[in-house]
Amino acid sequence: MCATNEGMRGGRTTGARVAGAWRAAAVLLLAGCSALGPPPMAPLTAARLETARQRWEAQGSDFYRLVVRVRPPRAKPTVYAVEVARGAVVKIERDGQSVAPEDAEHSDYSVPGLFELLRQDLRWNAVDPVGNVPAIDLRAYFEPGTGRLVRYRRTVGTGRRRVLMVEVLAYEPSPSLHAGAVRLTSSRRGGAWRALPLARLCAWPPG
Repeated sequence: MCATNEGMRGGRTTGARVAGAWRAAAVLLLAGCSALGPPPMAPLTAARLETARQRWEAQGSDFYRLVVRVRPPRAKPTVYAVEVARGAVVKIERDGQSVAPEDAEHSDYSVPGLFELLRQDLRWNAVDPVGNVPAIDLRAYFEPGTGRLVRYRRTVGTGRRRVLMVEVLAYEPSPSLHAGAVRLTSSRRGGAWRALPLARLCAWPPG
């Protein structure tokens, strides 16, 4: 019996050591993944944008919350919190302050609104390069599952560069979000794209 008890204690000790080793390995693996940083952005093309848009149409949500940080060139970043229900923007906050309904059309940072920003920027790919350096560099990373935008960077110029960064800090699908909410904009996933003030704010060429 003593030998059996000793064996059981030894088995438990060995099991605890193995479990501890697995936990330590998992911590190291997560730390390594964090050290690698986010996935790199790839050059933005019309084909990549259309693929992402179609994936969102097929796999995206009509009810979600989105937190977007916009860093215009040479200006302080602004954080937008957007709530979408039935494909329409129903609530917008800018740096924690509610956006009035009459200003809602000027702060559409829903998933389709971000697609529209990228679509407008693609026009500048036709600008002639400066020597061997493109006058504008557009790069984006789309979430593979839903196609939604995760990060976008637009770099203008070769010397005194102007950089626009758009980063989605949070995305939360929520089927029950604002079931009776009043629509603030005419945006919807299947609707027509329209111009965004952000594109005008950071318009090409730089002033």
